[in-house]
Amino acid sequence: MTESNEFDEFFQSGNKKVAQFDTEGAISDYTKALEIRPGSGIIYRYRGLAKKEAGNLEGAIEDWVLGTELKDQDSINLLLKHFKYLSIKYLFKKRILLINDSITNEIANQIVAQILHLDSQDSNKSIYLFVNSAGGNLYGSLGICETMKNSTANIYSICWGITAGSATLILASGTKGKRSSCREGKIAFNLPSIPSETPNLKSVEVEEYSAAQKIISQELREVTNQNIQRIIEDAKYWDKNQDNFLTPQEAISYGIIDNIVDDNFLIKILVNNEK
Repeated sequence: MTESNEFDEFFQSGNKKVAQFDTEGAISDYTKALEIRPGSGIIYRYRGLAKKEAGNLEGAIEDWVLGTELKDQDSINLLLKHFKYLSIKYLFKKRILLINDSITNEIANQIVAQILHLDSQDSNKSIYLFVNSAGGNLYGSLGICETMKNSTANIYSICWGITAGSATLILASGTKGKRSSCREGKIAFNLPSIPSETPNLKSVEVEEYSAAQKIISQELREVTNQNIQRIIEDAKYWDKNQDNFLTPQEAISYGIIDNIVDDNFLIKILVNNEK
């Protein structure tokens, strides 16, 4: 039997076993096919799908990364489709961090601890922080910003959806030149304001809102190089007109981010971090 025939036999056998719900047998056959032809991106894709069916999503991702390196477009599509299902533990190994919810003290402390650990582990390797959040606890968010600014490792900050409030401040606190947004990103530029439904706040509560406005505007001035008065006036204008979302290009002009990235950016991170 020729090498080509042997490869085809293992490949077809793997496909049949998948149809028979024998995923472990299929994985074994696909592996044997790869031993014969290790440059086949298609087989990595199929073996990844079999691993996913067997409940091993992280193993599937590893195979789709290899398929991506071999220019298999369907492997790329599978990576993008399943990115949101990856465990925090798996992403952490790839130096990828996520803020994908309102920022609580617990989430802030977790992100701070993760940045400190990755920075001490290898400060020559970049850290990637994906942000999709409407903000949250101000002082927890400021703790994240301070940790980012003091990190020796470069920190890529990426808007992967929407950022608002203190989450936008976190986005803007990444390493200069490495702050970005996906093309569909929406970046809300606003400051804490007194809720209209609670006009009779105590003076101490009014002072807290004013202090929060001052803190965020000062931090934004530092990372965007805009003057505080412009930041305050622009935030009031956008709030008043209920149009406080910037496009990625507008956010670049304002100094919040530096670049616009596409799906290939995520693929490059996953592929490069395999090495």
